[in-house]
Amino acid sequence: MKKTRKPKLFIIIAIVIFSVYAAINLINLQISINGQRELGDILSSELKTVLNDNAALQAAIESETDDETIARQAREKLGLVQPGERIIIDVSN
Repeated sequence: MKKTRKPKLFIIIAIVIFSVYAAINLINLQISINGQRELGDILSSELKTVLNDNAALQAAIESETDDETIARQAREKLGLVQPGERIIIDVSN
């Protein structure tokens, strides 16, 4: 009887050790998956922000290439005038 008990006991111990190992790995994988999901959410949020910023910058680029916008900025920032245009300076302030 002693010979038949040792293999059964060995098999039971091996199954228990394997089960504990599998459970620990499953818990670690679940923790890793949750971390990756959080990272994915953060990156998705950052991507939306960057895309919105990109769209705003693209709109600014397109509006700045408009001739009227270029002329307005030349007047305001550089003090330039078009031929035949008169400059009126308000000195009352």
